[in-house]
Amino acid sequence: LHSTDVSVEECASLDGARRARLAAALRDHDVQLTVRPSLGFFDKDLAALRTDVSAALASLESLAQELPVGLVTVGAGNVHRFLPEPCLDDQLDRLTAVLAPLAAGCRSLGLR
Repeated sequence: LHSTDVSVEECASLDGARRARLAAALRDHDVQLTVRPSLGFFDKDLAALRTDVSAALASLESLAQELPVGLVTVGAGNVHRFLPEPCLDDQLDRLTAVLAPLAAGCRSLGLR
């Protein structure tokens, strides 16, 4: 095991001492975190979602300074390509509008 999954929000909720203990334990065991921001891609309007992406990037920046973050991952939630609404084209347009700035922000932070 060299990576374990955790939500950005869960890590951000840890107090400083607990986060420091976690960081030490992860380093001692050569484990990196696979972190996932909770983004409701289809639950909010696009402007609110973009605000959430900015907030997630700020949290990721802070966490990556303290914890060994190896990978950032997301899931689209309960919407999938076989649903009639939103149609696949609308799903892809929305995901592109949000994932592109998230990916660019992760890249600028040095996160995969």
